[in-house]
Amino acid sequence: MQKEVLLFTIPEAANSLRISRSTIYRLIASGDIETLTVRGIQRIRPMALQRFVARQERAARERSVNLS
Repeated sequence: MQKEVLLFTIPEAANSLRISRSTIYRLIASGDIETLTVRGIQRIRPMALQRFVARQERAARERSVNLS
């Protein structure tokens, strides 16, 4: 049985999105991905990653509509 992940570490979140750790740190710094701080360490909720991906998909759809 697979356990539900409640919080990702930075490397886990980066791996989940298939991007580098430095890229995820830039996304966090820009506010594109929200984090929680647990005992001084940043963690990322799965929903924060899902919202980020959904925003990227919306932006891509809007760009393709504007190109038409």
